[in-house]
Amino acid sequence: NMLGEKRVQLPNEQNYSSGNVMWQFFMADKKLRTPQHDFPIHRLTSSQFQHSPSHTLRTWWLGHSSTLLELGGRRYLLDPVFCKRASFTQLAGPKRFHPSPVEIRDIPNVDAVILSHDHYDHMDSHTMKQLSKTNTLFYVPLGVKKILESWGCKPNNIKELNWWDEVMDGPNRLVATPARHFSGRSLFNRFETLWCSWSILGTDQSVFYCGDSGHMDGFQEIRNEIGTFDLTIMPIGAYHPAWR
Repeated sequence: NMLGEKRVQLPNEQNYSSGNVMWQFFMADKKLRTPQHDFPIHRLTSSQFQHSPSHTLRTWWLGHSSTLLELGGRRYLLDPVFCKRASFTQLAGPKRFHPSPVEIRDIPNVDAVILSHDHYDHMDSHTMKQLSKTNTLFYVPLGVKKILESWGCKPNNIKELNWWDEVMDGPNRLVATPARHFSGRSLFNRFETLWCSWSILGTDQSVFYCGDSGHMDGFQEIRNEIGTFDLTIMPIGAYHPAWR
């Protein structure tokens, strides 16, 4: 492929068993999922965020799917994960390829957090607990509110949305749009909460955040309902034939 890694010959999709899938994910494909080169990191400092949030679109990628976004004079964190591991414990589990370019304590006055779903690499309890001590708002899919409340987030600061529900945040219109994925923070609670993408619509500019969606006809539906976007934030390359 473009990065020059070897292509692994995979068995036919119908030959995958649950055990085979787990072995492929945790063992056979491990080297393919580990970058062979260091990432260039552009460090951010708290002084860069002392200004009021920009009215025109500004954005920073923070690793994982975490993005800092400013639009319409509002400062958003999309799926913020600042901890070392995306896991139920910091002693084990998937580890970051590089440290976060900024710490959550260095980003003052976060107006709102926008969450696409409850997986560990998108919803970090350490970050949520720190923001729970502030007046930050939380826009989340159905079912996620009770998790945030258990972490100390104020119930009145949490807004749950179904697909195609929308809310005004300052001058920006936030629409919870469809996605093709799944949810769950353990082996025993899959599909108990909703997952979504987000359409963030400012007065003059707009952003589409895909979350972890796979390919779906819903992209065309979103295009038909909302139109085009100035910025699309979308994951690529996260696919395995067994996932069908």
